[in-house]
Amino acid sequence: MDSEELCKKVREITGNTVILMFSCGKDAVGCYYQLKKHFDNIILVYQYLHPDLSFVNESLDYFEKKFGQKIYRIPHVGLFRIINEHIFQSPEHSDVINFLGIPNHKYEEYYDCLREDFNCENAFVALGVRVNDSPLRRMSIKVSGPIQKHKRSFFPIYDWTNDDLRACFKENNIKLPIDYELFGKSFDGVGYRYIKPIKEHFPEDYEKLKQFFPLIDLEILRYEQI
Repeated sequence: MDSEELCKKVREITGNTVILMFSCGKDAVGCYYQLKKHFDNIILVYQYLHPDLSFVNESLDYFEKKFGQKIYRIPHVGLFRIINEHIFQSPEHSDVINFLGIPNHKYEEYYDCLREDFNCENAFVALGVRVNDSPLRRMSIKVSGPIQKHKRSFFPIYDWTNDDLRACFKENNIKLPIDYELFGKSFDGVGYRYIKPIKEHFPEDYEKLKQFFPLIDLEILRYEQI
């Protein structure tokens, strides 16, 4: 089935509500407008690596006004893994991390918690995944399809082309977040690709990231001087 038939089928099975993991990226925006055609209640959820970065807040504020609804902020499921692996952590931080024993969460657990929090037990989770993202993604969807039954998630625009996205953005008068100027994609990590532009353009946000990852200066040192 194509993506339109997919959304209709999910709506028939799950009902009126859907949860969209909204990254502020172009595929997530395309998902939102695709889902609007098929679901009356779209719950928007943003996963953060830090809860208060100015450029992220600006994008979220823009889309909240554009969509006329709230975007809920929660810790990124990968944040726990990054912290537990002691990435860019000081010895002092590592001691605290070891003491706390923060569990690593699976996506299935995360999605179930969202369904419970929003009182929508039957809702599927929508993800901005397309076959044109990469050859690996194309092969994965070709083998497994656009529905992940074990996670109760699906890909509402899996067969969209770049032209489809451009048409959607033009029709709805959408501007891309500053992420695309800084990183070429939506903010999604603490590697050099992300933290170097943040340090240059948003130094206060960079210092906030160092609250969580005090040794991220080493990532810049690794790329530029070693």
